[in-house]
Amino acid sequence: MSIEQLLSSLNKNGFVKITGLLDSKQIQTLQTECAQLLQSPAASWNNYTQYSDRQEWKSALFSQRKRSRNYFDFIGLSSKIDDILNTVLGCPKIDMALRKNLGPKFRLWFAQIRQSTAHAKHLRMHQDLKQEISLCILIEDAPTKSGVTVFLPGSHRWPRILKFFPFLTPRMFDRFTVGTTGKAGDIFLFLNDTWHGRSKSESKSNTSVLLSFLPIHISPKTRWAPPELVKKQGSALRKVMSQEN
Repeated sequence: MSIEQLLSSLNKNGFVKITGLLDSKQIQTLQTECAQLLQSPAASWNNYTQYSDRQEWKSALFSQRKRSRNYFDFIGLSSKIDDILNTVLGCPKIDMALRKNLGPKFRLWFAQIRQSTAHAKHLRMHQDLKQEISLCILIEDAPTKSGVTVFLPGSHRWPRILKFFPFLTPRMFDRFTVGTTGKAGDIFLFLNDTWHGRSKSESKSNTSVLLSFLPIHISPKTRWAPPELVKKQGSALRKVMSQEN
């Protein structure tokens, strides 16, 4: 896929799928390292609001029965994962897509490993911050829409009237949605003002890495990674994590 095709698909649908960037060794490394991190002791999702309200960079794993298992601010916990993320962000096509949508100066806003555990409930349809863009790396094969992010194609061009559909689940839109399905190592870029949610998981878990980015000029002045952590990263990852960007 050329950069022109990538940008056209992203702007038309609100998302685009990128394949073939990671090799089998990198994919296996991501699977091993993510699995190890997700085995760490987890806090209940009941504690997430307090964590979120602090608006600071802090590694934290949350899990609960029938909820997903999310590791926030995981960068720095595995140098192997960090190196692979640096490779991904250093890809010219991905770098260009981010620049075209965010401008020349943008930053990493959230970084998380998300595991939709077996039988985890859905996440309702919603939009995030305008001008936010996210990158999703599949850590496991996702042949169906079970437990994955799903999008309503083209909905980023709709007027922003509601903040969310309070009672409408992804299942109600199943005929119209497209999911982040594919093979481990596949990458998705999506505009966060595209209506999206997470489908309910069936019997199999589904794991992905999610990075979200914001333009510097609208970015909150919080949630910056510690400078000593930033200095350890490769050039592409360091650039999007640095307050000097």
